[in-house]
Amino acid sequence: MNVTGRPLERLSLAGRSIAVIGALMVVAWPVAAGLNPALLAPLLPPGVAVEGALRWAALGASLVPGVLFLGAMVEAFRLFGLLGRGEAFTAAMPRSLERLALWALASAAAGVVTPTLIGLIATADAAEGQRQLLIRFGSGEITGLIVALLLLAFGRVMREAMRVARENREFV
Repeated sequence: MNVTGRPLERLSLAGRSIAVIGALMVVAWPVAAGLNPALLAPLLPPGVAVEGALRWAALGASLVPGVLFLGAMVEAFRLFGLLGRGEAFTAAMPRSLERLALWALASAAAGVVTPTLIGLIATADAAEGQRQLLIRFGSGEITGLIVALLLLAFGRVMREAMRVARENREFV
């Protein structure tokens, strides 16, 4: 069953556009942070500055959630493409929802773990007693995890609903 219409086409265009913007932002981050080390400051423990190899290691660690987010943006682009083509009730939709959910779940989890990793990297050369363990998460990370789990649930429910519909058609 295909679903089409102008509102869905506009929603698809908006979703695909936002996914492209999100992907471009992720791709621009390492370039910007490499050129301007001050951009790393908000990711570091208070009062800590990193130089040399530790700066590059902190930058590398900061890329982990971004790479996973990039995967989510690619999958979101595909998912909104399905919607724009009216393929909401095809077998591709629950697969795409579940893949998006897994990318988003991994990205959200990395977003929780990465600040701790960056803090450990940033204070690795600090004197004894000056090392810092930074644990930072808030409503954004919790929301990301919840939305990812909801997408996964919706994909699985949709897959099951399509299976039941297919069985019902076979009886008739």
